[in-house]
Amino acid sequence: SVKDIVDNAERIIKKTKDNDLVFKVPFNKAGVAAVKKLKEKKLKTNLHLIFSVNQALLASAVDVEYICPLMGRLDDIGHDAFANLGLIKNSYKSSEVKTKIMASSIRHPRHVQRAFEVGADVITIPDSVLEKIFYHPLTDAGYAQFKKDIESM
Repeated sequence: SVKDIVDNAERIIKKTKDNDLVFKVPFNKAGVAAVKKLKEKKLKTNLHLIFSVNQALLASAVDVEYICPLMGRLDDIGHDAFANLGLIKNSYKSSEVKTKIMASSIRHPRHVQRAFEVGADVITIPDSVLEKIFYHPLTDAGYAQFKKDIESM
């Protein structure tokens, strides 16, 4: 309910000294209504579980700071998550929307690259994917050669 979401945000504020929190709110009727109430309290919000352009447009109508399209979950059911992300980004650009897009549910390095290419403002990257991004065989080979050259000097 709207009250539960707002009460939870207030509870978290009381427990922390952090004044730069972003509250993750589920996208549904109660969530959108709660964002309006949280914005009245000058709190930052992120509407989570966005899967369509229409949902993204509704989210931007309440001036939410972030929306959170879930890339992996859309891919999992056979949809083109990045085509959808591109449509959202273009819709936001053409309407001069200030809401930022946070690509989430990232499953592998290609998801990170595609989200960046399509124009996500923020990408949440799990540790396991971040570790894979650090690896490239040419980087490792170059490092080994560099180390060998240094040792031979």
